Amino acid sequence: MKQFDIVEFKDKTPGSTGLSHDNKYMYLGECEMKDSSKNWIKAVMYSNSGKVYVREKEDFIKKFKVVENNV
Repeated sequence: MKQFDIVEFKDKTPGSTGLSHDNKYMYLGECEMKDSSKNWIKAVMYSNSGKVYVREKEDFIKKFKVVENNV
C-alpha cells in the first residue's frame, strides 16, 4: 500500500455501530498509537471527508483493501 492509495472495507456489512461500510478512504501512511494498556503500537492513518482516522495496523490490513492505486 502506498500513500494516497484509495481503500475500502473488504466486508460491506455494517459494523457494530450500524454505520455503512460503503465509503472509500485515502491511505495516508503509518504512525503509532497507544493501545488500551498504554503501549505504543503500529497504526495506520486514513481519511475521508476531511476527517483523519487511526486504526491498529494489523486490524487495518485485515479489514481494508486497495481499490485504486496512487499513480
